[in-house]
Amino acid sequence: MGKGTYIRRMKSWNTGRSYVFGKRHIYANKGSWTLAMKRRFGDLCMRCGWQEATVDSHHIISKAAGGLFTLDNGVLLCPNCHRIAHAHRFSNTELQAIKDAVTPINPVITRIATC
Repeated sequence: MGKGTYIRRMKSWNTGRSYVFGKRHIYANKGSWTLAMKRRFGDLCMRCGWQEATVDSHHIISKAAGGLFTLDNGVLLCPNCHRIAHAHRFSNTELQAIKDAVTPINPVITRIATC
């Protein structure tokens, strides 16, 4: 192959699933990450407790700054709190404190390979 030639995969190798590096689950896309967040923490705002409609997932450390699709790097916010977060009214430490104050409703399930 010459310079500038790319190999294109016919289909994604891990659509909607997580993969593990070390002890962290990194989700393949925002949809699977959001679903995992809602399964772990429920469908309510972690900041104000609002649950009248679906909540949005928000990165604590933004993707642009190197944040990953992990359960440790996300909070669930209602549309109003999410808009405030995108206006940079919350620092990363405030978002982490909001996340730490919430008790998960489902534990993290890890699969153990059997022979």
